[in-house]
Amino acid sequence: MRRRGDNVSSLKWSVKERFKGCLCLNAIVFYIATGSRCDLRVVETVHLPGIENTVCDGLSRGVPPHVFGFTLDQLFICDNQEEMFDEVLSLCCPATFIPGFDFNTFWISLNNLVVSWGLRCC
Repeated sequence: MRRRGDNVSSLKWSVKERFKGCLCLNAIVFYIATGSRCDLRVVETVHLPGIENTVCDGLSRGVPPHVFGFTLDQLFICDNQEEMFDEVLSLCCPATFIPGFDFNTFWISLNNLVVSWGLRCC
């Protein structure tokens, strides 16, 4: 996989697989669960200056995809995609990582979600 982005730290941790801080832990575990299930490897990262990263920045700030020229066909992944993404956002929420958090239950939930998407090792 080739990753592009304007955040140098996230580009580095995606290659080195070393992460700092608890706020990103749930998202990182999801990234690892999905990557290991699909045998994904980051082989290259490309830093985009923020001024060139307008599409991802815009989408992350709520700009509708059609503004960037995306069609409905390009936005469709599967019938229940909104539920799937809501589940991911819920599982990756930093607020869910609290003292006494049961990591095993979290991992099982993530793995079940990834499996339910039909993702499997290549």
